[in-house]
Amino acid sequence: MRQNAFGHLKARKLEAFEICVLVIFAIIDACKVALNFRHQSGEWYFYLDVILAFSSLWLILSSDAYRFTNLRFSLLFFFLGMLYVALKFEPLSCVNILLFLYYHVLRLFFRKLYNKEFVPPEPNKSGFLAVYNSLENRKSNEDDNKYMRIMIWGGMGIFLICILLLSVKK
Repeated sequence: MRQNAFGHLKARKLEAFEICVLVIFAIIDACKVALNFRHQSGEWYFYLDVILAFSSLWLILSSDAYRFTNLRFSLLFFFLGMLYVALKFEPLSCVNILLFLYYHVLRLFFRKLYNKEFVPPEPNKSGFLAVYNSLENRKSNEDDNKYMRIMIWGGMGIFLICILLLSVKK
C-alpha cells in the first residue's frame, strides 16, 4: 500500500464491496445515457437522481465512508459522479459529487487537527458504534463521533438544499 501525497489517500486494490458500489453507480449512469438517447421524460431522470442521491447519502453517512481514502475508489467514484452530472444537470444529480467533496474536506480538516485519519463510526439509534479500522490500527473514538455528527448534519443539509433547488427550478 502506497501513501499518495494528494489528500493523504492510499493506493489500494479495490475490494469486492467497492467494486459492487462502482458497478451500481455505473449502471445508474448507463440508465441515464439510455434515457438521453431515447429522449425520455424528466420523470425517469428524477427517479434515477433520487436513487443515486439516497445511495450516496447512505454511503457517506455510514462507516463505509472510509472507503473514500482509497485513491482508486475515490477517483472512479468522482469520475462516475461527474459523468452523471454532465449527462443532464439537475440540482439533485449533484448530491453525490457534493457529498463526496464534503466528506473529503471534513476528512482533511480532521487529519490536520488530530494528525490521524478519520475513522467513521457506525450510526445507530442510540448514538454511534465504535468501528475498528485495521488500516489505521485504531478504533473510532469521541473525536470521530463529533465529526460524524457534523457529517450527518452537513450531508442532510446538502441533500435538502438540492431538493429545495429542484423544487424552485420547476
